[in-house]
Amino acid sequence: MNYPTLNIFSFYNLVLAKIETNIPDPFIQGNDLSRTSYHNDLIIAAKEALVNCLMHSYYDGMVGVKIVDRPSYFEFTNPGTMRVSKESFLRGQYSSIRNTEIASLFRRIGVSETAASGGPRILNTVLQNNLNDPEINIDYEIYTTRIRIFKTFAIDNHEK
Repeated sequence: MNYPTLNIFSFYNLVLAKIETNIPDPFIQGNDLSRTSYHNDLIIAAKEALVNCLMHSYYDGMVGVKIVDRPSYFEFTNPGTMRVSKESFLRGQYSSIRNTEIASLFRRIGVSETAASGGPRILNTVLQNNLNDPEINIDYEIYTTRIRIFKTFAIDNHEK
């Protein structure tokens, strides 16, 4: 009711703006003694998860799209289960888009790129910045997919 002109694209813009302001920007020095791009990398990963959430939603489902921002993670939940395996998603091996029209429009305006590129971008961000592994949960009872991307760094268990 507060957003009478809300559509998928305006929802995307609203959420992305909030995501960008809620990502910490710590000073992290890389091996080459330059500052690393944790902030920008995490924006890219969160954007990819948001785009995937919107493109792969089953909009006739019983639940809606839900984006959660916690201090240690982002969580993207959409109605509809993944149509590829978790491994295939993270490797970018195969894509089975549920909403091809939304995907086509997002590509035309520059929001998304090639099919099956979101998972590898998320995984690359995690690996490059030593973040906790993303969690992908598929709930077949309520027919939802949830992707959690952590903002926190992985703890080296060997040092503990």
